[in-house]
Amino acid sequence: MKTIGSSLWKWGAGLSLALGLCIAAPQAQAQYAGVGSFTKITSRVDLTVPGYYVVADSTAGFAMNNAATSFFGSVAISPAGGTTLTDPATSIVWLIQTNATYGGLSLYNEAKSIYVAGKNANNAYPVPSVAGTTSVWSFAWASTEFEAALVAAPTRYLQYNSGSPRFASYAGTMRDLTLFKLDESGPTAPAVTTVAASGIGATATTANGNVTDDGGDPVTERGICYKTSSGVAITDNPTAAAAGGTGEFSVDLASLDVNQIYYFKAYAINSVDTTLAANELNFTTLVNVPAAPTVDNPTATTLDVAVNANGNPAATEFA
Repeated sequence: MKTIGSSLWKWGAGLSLALGLCIAAPQAQAQYAGVGSFTKITSRVDLTVPGYYVVADSTAGFAMNNAATSFFGSVAISPAGGTTLTDPATSIVWLIQTNATYGGLSLYNEAKSIYVAGKNANNAYPVPSVAGTTSVWSFAWASTEFEAALVAAPTRYLQYNSGSPRFASYAGTMRDLTLFKLDESGPTAPAVTTVAASGIGATATTANGNVTDDGGDPVTERGICYKTSSGVAITDNPTAAAAGGTGEFSVDLASLDVNQIYYFKAYAINSVDTTLAANELNFTTLVNVPAAPTVDNPTATTLDVAVNANGNPAATEFA
């Protein structure tokens, strides 16, 4: 059996090289890279394709890995609560998708670029491409577990042999399968709110914000947008804080106009999107302290008083 599997592998690879073909790896969502939560599924409806799965035995104690010769190896797993696997190794994660040509589902391991094939009794072997019905399977839900019948030989099933720990094609006498599906909900844009300004001066102030949620993806930049009228947009003087991350942050704004109202919003950026806070706040810069007024030409009824505005706007009123 081992010789047959090896020969098929070499033949398929040799044919591809001889014809100059490029066998591309199939794609579904973003390629699984070793981080993700997998949840046990309990119906055929839940087996959506294409998708990433951990293929385990009916007890959910052993998962099929990509170490293969005339059978596929296994590794012990311990699902949390019997239902959840967190960050399983890429060696035990399989991309399951439809093969329209041969009418079944293929199992592909991206870490090793192999498909699961079966043909003869009590074996299974790796192949570099789907070249017939020996490389596709028909999945059905059987009350408490999945049956995966080989399309080329429907009385042969991909099962786990606990006596000789391995996954291979059997006549229904071994353990059927449990499937754990990768949660497809990926990261989202961050959540951020605007916080009141502090340290307000005549030409500088500290504007504040708070990243309350990174959306499951690191916030690489956070900061403040501001202008002298309401309706702040992301393009209005975006000024980044010293570092990304979550939690409260501050941005020092300088070179502001004295005695001027400014409107501002916080923003945050991760790889998914940029979020501009929904709440807009404002502050008013202080006036400069004027120099002492000068008094000239006093008379019994009049005098000349000169006030130095000291850089304040002409409309500034002094008490």
